[in-house]
Amino acid sequence: MKTKFAFLVCMIFIFVFSNTSHAATSVHVEVSGIDVTDQYKPLMVKGVVFVSSDAFNTTPELRFGYFSGTIDNLIIYESNEKTAYFTVGNMKVKTVSNTIKAKHPPFIKNKMTYVPLRLVAETFGCIVSWDQETKTAHINRKQEETKQAE
Repeated sequence: MKTKFAFLVCMIFIFVFSNTSHAATSVHVEVSGIDVTDQYKPLMVKGVVFVSSDAFNTTPELRFGYFSGTIDNLIIYESNEKTAYFTVGNMKVKTVSNTIKAKHPPFIKNKMTYVPLRLVAETFGCIVSWDQETKTAHINRKQEETKQAE
């Protein structure tokens, strides 16, 4: 009887704590004050917000586009001022003028490519801030930050 009770308690303990330990952190993304969480499909991995690689293509406010490369795992972002080349698993981001060392490389999960939100946005001159309380990444173009400060 004690064995069955101990087994039951262990199973309940495992069930309760395994569900909470795997619960997804709710992360939100706002661009120019507009919630784009659904389009960006953000993930928090080791304290870093990643978004689907095509997310920026759905946000005309940022004015840069996304192209999937002809080489496997190549991600190309382009604006009027800059082109940046990201590669899945590679810590280096190449632009025409320089190479940026990334702390967190793009990766693939469930057949979707994810890129580090801050790195992509800042590469194209955006200001990124993080609100820990609401777990929201706020992205603004530098021009908008300047206008809001006036």
